[in-house]
Amino acid sequence: GMLHTSVGQLNVYPNSPVVVPSRVSLLLDLRSADEAVLAEADALLDKRIAGIEKLANVTVERNHSHTWPVTPYQPEGVELAAKVAADLGLANKPVMTLAGHDSTNMKDLVPTVMLFVPSVDGISHNEHEYTTDEDIVAGLAMLTEVVNRLCNGDLAD
Repeated sequence: GMLHTSVGQLNVYPNSPVVVPSRVSLLLDLRSADEAVLAEADALLDKRIAGIEKLANVTVERNHSHTWPVTPYQPEGVELAAKVAADLGLANKPVMTLAGHDSTNMKDLVPTVMLFVPSVDGISHNEHEYTTDEDIVAGLAMLTEVVNRLCNGDLAD
């Protein structure tokens, strides 16, 4: 719920089943809508790493690649998406996302909204993700109509 963690990349050198690795690097992603939860997770991670270094007699080098604050999308864009979904007869609900897609960077410059289509069993960004053809077509209709309304000035100042 409140904290999402994942390791999206793992590199082991020399990556041989018969050699003890001399170097391992991983990309760890911590996400939460609550910045206090992130700070606590980061502090716990630092403490755990220190214990691992001592116990395993290894050195862990930690580099932060990027962080950004939790900032919501413009309410007008979210409302437009909800209206389009209702007009198309599609079920919809607001989704709290911490995804780092292009729209995260663009939303401070132009009206932006992220649209999601449902995945079977809620599995996303995973090799087992599956979305039905019906939901994909509905998502395309939704995207097309949101873009149409944006192009026609629905969010113009």
